[in-house]
Amino acid sequence: MSQTGNAGARKAGVPAELRTHFESLPCMEKLNRASRQQFFHWLAICLPFRDLNDFHDQLSATEIKGLKPEDKRAIADSFRTQLTRRSLLATLSVGSIGSLLIGVNASADSNTGEFPPLGSIRPQIAEIQQRQQTVGEALQSALGKHEAKTPIDEVFLHALDMSNWMRAADTFRQSSFHVAARDSNSTSPWNSLFAALRTLQLAWEFLLSTKQQWQEEYFVAYAFGRMPALSPGSPDLAPLPNYDHQAELHAAKILELAPLFHAFEILNQRFQPVGVSTGGSPVRCTQGHNFSFAHLATDLLAVENFQRDQPPVLVNWDAHADLGDPFDNPSMPIDNPFAQLSDAATFAQRIVIASNMSIAGWILPLIYQGLLSNKTTPAQVIWVVPRESQTTSRKYMPDYGRYSITVGDWLLPTSADEIARVSTTRLGDWNQPGTREIRRYSEHELLRSVTHSKSLENQQNCELYIVDPDDSEQLASLLTDRDIVLSVDADYSGTIEPGTRPRKGFLPHYPLNTSAAGQLRHRELLAQFNAFYNRFQSNVRSITVANSPGFTSDDEIRRPVSHILRTVVGNSLSNQPTWLHREVEQPPLNSFSSQSSLATLLTTGGLAGLVATAALLSKDRWKVSKLQRLLFEQSATSS
Repeated sequence: MSQTGNAGARKAGVPAELRTHFESLPCMEKLNRASRQQFFHWLAICLPFRDLNDFHDQLSATEIKGLKPEDKRAIADSFRTQLTRRSLLATLSVGSIGSLLIGVNASADSNTGEFPPLGSIRPQIAEIQQRQQTVGEALQSALGKHEAKTPIDEVFLHALDMSNWMRAADTFRQSSFHVAARDSNSTSPWNSLFAALRTLQLAWEFLLSTKQQWQEEYFVAYAFGRMPALSPGSPDLAPLPNYDHQAELHAAKILELAPLFHAFEILNQRFQPVGVSTGGSPVRCTQGHNFSFAHLATDLLAVENFQRDQPPVLVNWDAHADLGDPFDNPSMPIDNPFAQLSDAATFAQRIVIASNMSIAGWILPLIYQGLLSNKTTPAQVIWVVPRESQTTSRKYMPDYGRYSITVGDWLLPTSADEIARVSTTRLGDWNQPGTREIRRYSEHELLRSVTHSKSLENQQNCELYIVDPDDSEQLASLLTDRDIVLSVDADYSGTIEPGTRPRKGFLPHYPLNTSAAGQLRHRELLAQFNAFYNRFQSNVRSITVANSPGFTSDDEIRRPVSHILRTVVGNSLSNQPTWLHREVEQPPLNSFSSQSSLATLLTTGGLAGLVATAALLSKDRWKVSKLQRLLFEQSATSS
């Protein structure tokens, strides 16, 4: 027993935060109730400990049924801040590999990259914003019309314009812009971007150095989204070299870097020149599907584009329903998002609020704001989803058919227990008591996020049709003489469930890339969209296309976005904006990338999970320090 253990500690018992921490550990969850009680009884008697070694030594010497030596080591290691393979996977559950390892280099602190203070980023972004151009276009203007001299220059500029930051980082060093960046004025507002790209390149190389060890267990998240871990990984393997020290250095730098890329992505969406479809409708392309809200809302508000007697129908080709609550687990922390969404009156404001939305939450705001309905006709949403989405997921989507959904705003009770009683979705710190959220109710349990419709105010009704793309005539029967708002997520043609292996089946998973039959099905699905569009192109009034990296199978190799865009613009490619022309004509990634072997392992759109990951790293270190103070003497500093 620890010499510092005493009657006062025994009387006080185990602090609630310590108990919660221990109960969350996998090795503790598998113990029966009696063994857990035995553990906490031992802990209450022994608290506090001198240091982590004292804690581990005493725990090792204590017999607790079901608790193996390796479990005891894992319990002790949970009080360390060193990032082991297990904690890497946990961290990746809220961010992408690329964002996690931005700036992380195992060999030298001098290669971590330098970024300006957060306060200095705003004027830099403001200066770039004045150009009203996408990032790649603005860079050319800033460097005195620096021309793209080589194919790799074209790839680099296009990656910047499309918020494809990892691809931009990979091609930056090979491009002629690398020399121009080195020679640029030290006060240039582009220095932040140059430094970020150099740091991303270091991360890319770091990933390559560990590829063989890790390639099957990367958690690929997406576009600032935070997703739950699907597999715990293996706790007994060695940590990444020197990561504990590197994490401390780079968590702060990632936090400084995050607003820069977030702002760049907003600028790209705001100033992306609009393409024109064969039917004359506007065409936009996004990485995350959440930006579709801003683009479609803007078009829907331009009522002269639509029939006056009936509202348009939203047709969404997608492997996923995207009927989630808009700010469920938001991409970035935001105060009272419902109010900000309600107040967003301009295109720029809608882009900003969309940038904070869940990637699966862009449809409900369109319904809630009445943009898809009128006084006599409810909103109609047609979700075109391949049968593989249902057969490869567990309780993700209802059967094909028609469903009624009520969308409204819910005033969250002040009691957390009451919130949990009404909400059918997982809760987090984004669910703030006393604020409002857009929620949905349906008789079908998979389509509701509240337990009863009476919780919802300002209700809007929606008819949801879930349609098989193989049944083209049923789809056609729903669209007779209707204006169409069209959105296409490239992942409908082949998707993966982001997560570690083995997959758990919570989300659809049909990559269609492992056999000749799978590749044929991928091409068939693309052909089905082509046939649909050719049949209804004169009815389509607005188009958004989402790349969904991390979900779209082989998006950089098979380039389904290129196929979709070519379909909607037809033979008018030469008259389209530069970004659209490049997206359609650009060869696959491995034609240019020096690191093509890693192409399928990295999410390339946005800076996936950047803010969430940085926050986790910082919060984790703070949390561990607090737990250590509870476990050890107040003066203990062991880590």
